Amino acid sequence: MRDLNEKGMAAVDGAAARQGIDHDAALILFESLEKGGGLQAQFNHPGLGGMGQWSQGAMAMVGDMSNNDLKHRLDALCVDFTAMLADGSNFSDHQMSRDYEQQSEEQDVRPVFFPKPTSLK
Repeated sequence: MRDLNEKGMAAVDGAAARQGIDHDAALILFESLEKGGGLQAQFNHPGLGGMGQWSQGAMAMVGDMSNNDLKHRLDALCVDFTAMLADGSNFSDHQMSRDYEQQSEEQDVRPVFFPKPTSLK
């Protein structure tokens, strides 16, 4: 998992608090969602109803199958986390990657030409 910076950690904690999910469960869900490319997650945490999974726009399942309130809160949290994953400024490597992109743009790059190969007879 990429390292969350202070802004990212505060966003995770804020989203979790809005949905009544504890910090540890939220981090497990965030990491699982990151591994799923922001589109799906599989997790196992008591604060998330045990084993469960989530898919964007389609499904939220938790071990406590009759707990629809938890399913709705989980879905809302995953939607928030998906947006956070897309925002690189929530991660500590954000500035480093921006510096690298700027540095590579500033480098003087010239094309390389190779002579036409001679034929072997």
